[in-house]
Amino acid sequence: KSRTSSSSSLSSSSSSKSPPPKAVSPPAAAAKDEPEGPQILPPGESIIDVPVEAYQGTVYPAVSFNPEEDAATLRKAMKGLGCDDKAVVAVLAFRSTAQRQEISKCFQEKYGKKLRKELDSELGGDVKNAVKGLMMERLEYDAYLLYIAMKGLGTNEAIVSEILASRSNDALQKIRQRFSEDYKKDLLQELKSETSGDFQKLVLRLAAAEREEGNTVDIGIAQADAQTLYNAGEGRQGTDEATGQACGPFVPANKKELHATFIDILSRRSYPHLRAVFDAYKQMYGKDFLKVVGSETSGDLKMSLAAVVRCAQDTQAYFAKLLHKSMKGLGTNDDLLIRVVVSRCETDTVQIKQRFQELYGKSLASFVEGDTSGNYKRLLLALLAEK
Repeated sequence: KSRTSSSSSLSSSSSSKSPPPKAVSPPAAAAKDEPEGPQILPPGESIIDVPVEAYQGTVYPAVSFNPEEDAATLRKAMKGLGCDDKAVVAVLAFRSTAQRQEISKCFQEKYGKKLRKELDSELGGDVKNAVKGLMMERLEYDAYLLYIAMKGLGTNEAIVSEILASRSNDALQKIRQRFSEDYKKDLLQELKSETSGDFQKLVLRLAAAEREEGNTVDIGIAQADAQTLYNAGEGRQGTDEATGQACGPFVPANKKELHATFIDILSRRSYPHLRAVFDAYKQMYGKDFLKVVGSETSGDLKMSLAAVVRCAQDTQAYFAKLLHKSMKGLGTNDDLLIRVVVSRCETDTVQIKQRFQELYGKSLASFVEGDTSGNYKRLLLALLAEK
């Protein structure tokens, strides 16, 4: 009604002899030059190559290596009543995984017994658990960890998330093969039967080992991914049921769509690309994406997505934080401590130690010394090259 009356008024005014209205200046053209919202580069306009960091472990092959002598030393340490744990540590902590396999083979040939079985029966406590991991090949150990994470009632979602988020496509494919060989089960089928909901969807995508690879990043695509994540979560738009009009961004999330979007991008894109996505998200929307995951998701999905984000940002910092978590406060999570040290000691513990020092202002060795004792402490410090 107001528009109709206004139109009638204008019509009658124009028929009178009142002076013409003053000319109105056209709107400034700046609006076209400064569109609202973040600016997204077209794909292909800004492509960068991300440098690859070199990583080093703290356990490496012994130079003067004699598997027959080592087998004899271990035999002597376990012969008779009791076991000389210190002698066992002195051998196994200073040999590479490949060398331990040679020792095991020599032990079998010379004494007719399986070294792993002998160690398992003679050792005890945390030393036994750590040595059990050390005597396995790396892929075998990862397959074993996944197996025990799903064995029996319940599932240890933290172990599943840790391994699937931190291993490469090639490693995951080989772990699936080793899992099948050792346990006569398909890893994907086991994950499907032992998990549920959106957490299941994520771990199955990760275990499929189909993440994009390479160190070339297209900034335009990274920015577009950041916008997609924002629109699915913090920037979501909804519809007011009363008026039918769009409203937002603070409307209840469509969790199904939000989770699907987060799972798709975080399980599909390469880690160098995801780092660019997180940087773009911070620049465009002023938020750390890890905090977005924390506020937009919950439960096991939140934990697993956070593991992916942390590994994409800095895998070595992720493991440094896990090690700190295993030893902070009262008591020690020895299973976590052993798992990280044993699984990473030939891969990147040099950098993990550096990240630990940077994050907490104290050395990893000082934490280990304060939280462990005896031959268990001696073994961990040796694996971390902190003799």
